[in-house]
Order: sequence, then C-alpha cells, then structure tokens
Amino acid sequence: MTGFIGELSKYLFDEKEARNAYLARVEMKAQKQILKVILAIGKTRDINLILQAEKIINNFHLHYYSNSKPMESSLNETINNLMATEKLVGYLQTNPGKYCIIAEGFTQSKNVSAGLPLDEARQYFRAQKTRFINMSKVDSNIEKKEIIDARKININIACDVYSNMQKLTLAQ
Repeated sequence: MTGFIGELSKYLFDEKEARNAYLARVEMKAQKQILKVILAIGKTRDINLILQAEKIINNFHLHYYSNSKPMESSLNETINNLMATEKLVGYLQTNPGKYCIIAEGFTQSKNVSAGLPLDEARQYFRAQKTRFINMSKVDSNIEKKEIIDARKININIACDVYSNMQKLTLAQ
C-alpha cells in the first residue's frame, strides 16, 4: 500500500502497538498522524479514497478492538454498507445507465430526499454521521475525538460528492 492509505495503515498499527505497550506519548503521536492523514484525504475530495480510508479504519477496529458481539455486528454491518456504497459509486462513475435503473426503484416520497433517491449509499452516509456522534460521546481523549470529527467531515464531503454525482447522472 502506498500514499495516504499506506500511511493510515501504518499509523493505525503504531497506535495499536503503543496502546498495547501502555506508551501514552507514542499513542498520542500516532493519533496525531492518523488525524493528519484523514484530514489530507478529505482535502482531496476523492470519494473513493475517503471510502477506502473508512474501510481500512473499520476493518482495523473490527480485527483489533472489537470486544463484544454487538460491536462486531455493528462493524460488520458498517463494512457491508460501505461496500454497497462503493458499488453504487462505481455505477455512477462507470455505468450511469445501470445506476438510473437502480434509482427508478426509489420513487416513493419516503425513499427520496432533496429530490434524489435515498439509496443505500445515502443511507450509509446518514448512519455513519450518527455513528460518529455516538462515538464522540464514548471516546474520552481529545485526539480520538478530533479523529472522529475529521472522519465525520470526510463523510460529509463524500456525501456531497455522491449527491452531486447523482444529480449529474439523473439529469441526463
């Protein structure tokens, strides 16, 4: 792995190792690096990169920090929803006609928001925003809260990019 995703993976492992060794300073340094990379990813406004970073973080948390069945189930659901989102993004980018067919299934008012289909991707973005709010309430250290806030910003960016892609595709 190279670029932002490689850096993110490295710093996630650094943070985990520091936590396991009870090295608070090293853990905090790794968290600051994670924050820096997440913010840099958001500045690219690259929806694929944002989703890839979220997938890496969620998979990492699933494999290293999941300590209960409900947490494991929640992370698995998040990852599955993220993969569905990636699939829809792919259709919007490479096969708009297929996306238009999918979008036709979202005609009822409860399935439309701001004039756009409330498809699995938009539902994922909404769920992630709620998840981040709940995570902020639980995590106590400032660095972790800043990381959560940066991830929330990135999800908002991805949601905006996605909505714009929907508008362009459905306007054709």
